[in-house]
Amino acid sequence: MPNDDLVERMKIFFDRQKRFCESCLEDMETTPADVEDETLAPIVERHRLHAVGREALEKEFAGLRAEWDADTRLTDAQRAEVRKVSDSLEPLRKRLAERNAEWKKWVDQRMLGLTKEITDLARGRADVARYDNTRSMDASFIDEKI
Repeated sequence: MPNDDLVERMKIFFDRQKRFCESCLEDMETTPADVEDETLAPIVERHRLHAVGREALEKEFAGLRAEWDADTRLTDAQRAEVRKVSDSLEPLRKRLAERNAEWKKWVDQRMLGLTKEITDLARGRADVARYDNTRSMDASFIDEKI
């Protein structure tokens, strides 16, 4: 006897996955170029929540997939029906992967720039400390530093 319950649960899962991907894409409509420093924190938080949601979906799918692979009662027609639903989400998944790649590239570039700024600030701080005149105000102070 075919397992209609499993087929329905798979369809429900893919429907939730579709809504999740659409929600993520909606949140990613702001392009990295539009981001200002003061708006970065909420965006980072949304991306963190997306990661948590994705992990939950992946965990659920792993269980469903194991059950799906083990079920010998599924007919070819049922498997094709669920495959069709899954395949219909592929353009959405691809678009989400592209947006994630764009954001990752922006974050990597931003981190590189901030790393350079921190290095420059540390160098400047060291230069200022070398010429700290609060310790000695005698005439030979500058000569000692040079």
